[in-house]
Amino acid sequence: MVEVARGLGKITVAEFVEDAATLNMVKNLGVDLAQGYYLGRPGANFPRDHRKTAVNYIEPTKGV
Repeated sequence: MVEVARGLGKITVAEFVEDAATLNMVKNLGVDLAQGYYLGRPGANFPRDHRKTAVNYIEPTKGV
């Protein structure tokens, strides 16, 4: 699915990332963005510029 999205010029997002193992897996798959409880829980003080915290950019792993 990641390769199909890249071929279409799209960005991929992994949802429901709840632990380090899942984050590592989506990194290894080449997913661009991730969101979920492991990266941050929802709260009443949601920042106005939610793009900085709601979806977190996944730093590419070496060799990917």
